[in-house]
Amino acid sequence: MTEAVLAATVVLLRDAPGGLEVLLLQRPAQARAFAGAWVFPGGKVDPEDFGPGEHDPNDGGASPERELLAARRAGVRETWEETGLRMNVDELAQLSVWIPGPHVPRRFRTLFFVAAAPSPEQPIVLNVGELEDYAWLHPETALARHGAGTMTLAPPTWVTLHWLSHCADTATALGQVRTGQPEVFQSRLREDADGRQFVLWPGDADYDDAGRGADPQARHRLEVTSLPWAYERNLGDWPRYFAAEPPATL
Repeated sequence: MTEAVLAATVVLLRDAPGGLEVLLLQRPAQARAFAGAWVFPGGKVDPEDFGPGEHDPNDGGASPERELLAARRAGVRETWEETGLRMNVDELAQLSVWIPGPHVPRRFRTLFFVAAAPSPEQPIVLNVGELEDYAWLHPETALARHGAGTMTLAPPTWVTLHWLSHCADTATALGQVRTGQPEVFQSRLREDADGRQFVLWPGDADYDDAGRGADPQARHRLEVTSLPWAYERNLGDWPRYFAAEPPATL
């Protein structure tokens, strides 16, 4: 299993008529990663994102605090490179950490941040060649399009949009993030006896042997067998994620 590369993702929010909107970017169909998918701005953390004296490539890695700061810088840098939007590192609130399973050939340990979008006076200028399109969408609209098969989303994007579909506005979303603790989503793929496919996370009864022993009814999973996907969670005190499905809006 290859070591996961540190990366950063920035979930940009704005308030609009009808509710909260989130910025999504479309990757080219021929892209090496997430081909054709709609994603949040972001990318891998570069050595230059570590300040002087913060990271020695030969010391086995940086401290968690230095990694967090470097990821913030990478998030700001990648957002500017991909969209032309300028931000400050202190505007980013950490939401979660996503780590794919060992089956993924190119693995990234991605820190997800949430931030209010810069002022509307800043136009979006896409990085041509790296991105094809962008859209400000209500989270439930993006989820409904994915469920209808007209928008490609990766599980981390889907679950984040699922949370956002329950937030009335930017202030609500940022308030929940800033008063909570970032959750680590270390993913595992499972298929049951009926051929149904799931992405599982820690706490789910089928995640590992420890989960089955603790509570056989515990659920923290996303069923991806067919569209629409279905998220199920009945554990934990992290109030930002909900098991109920959001309203379908195209």
